[in-house]
Amino acid sequence: MQSDNRRRRAAQRQRFVAKLRKATGDVLAMAIRDSDRQQAEVAKAAGMGENTLSDIVGGHRKTELGEINAIARAINEDPLVLIRRMLNR
Repeated sequence: MQSDNRRRRAAQRQRFVAKLRKATGDVLAMAIRDSDRQQAEVAKAAGMGENTLSDIVGGHRKTELGEINAIARAINEDPLVLIRRMLNR
């Protein structure tokens, strides 16, 4: 019985994390698109590789707050605005 509950909680956590990563990626992708900058330019300005930014935007990678901040600054956006958008999705 306990192992069923653990599996269920683990599955719920995985779904939550996947949803949060997707929301993060979607918000950042839209913000980059709205900035009229190429993703490669943003990655360079944020001090990260193009593949890293691509994985973040695609929702395939855990994103640290420092990375969100660096991306926001690279596109002249307020990081708190982006984070609020992510949390409201």
